[in-house]
Amino acid sequence: MPRPPALDQDKKTELILDVLAGRCNLSQAAMRAGVSAQAVANWRRQFIEGGSRAMQSQCALRATREQNNLRLRQLFHEVQQLKIALAEAHLAMHGPHGLGRLDHGGRSAVGQRR
Repeated sequence: MPRPPALDQDKKTELILDVLAGRCNLSQAAMRAGVSAQAVANWRRQFIEGGSRAMQSQCALRATREQNNLRLRQLFHEVQQLKIALAEAHLAMHGPHGLGRLDHGGRSAVGQRR
């Protein structure tokens, strides 16, 4: 006997939600879909497992975001420390008078004609 055509995914979901909500049992849902109660039970299991996996993925994604945010804060702090070190090195090499010798683009004006 040939297999009946596959049920549309939205209709499967609607049936499974009806079963989970208690609006119908497996047998009733199977009759509505024209499949066996075992098929509906399999869909229900797959639906629940899929939801569980999705929730686990969301938890993992949230943890990854938190780790990334922590790393960004660490990198930002490191950049701030490097800026301070660079400014101190610049002052050590050029003295405080070297600071006023930048053009409007932030480039050194040393050796350029005015």
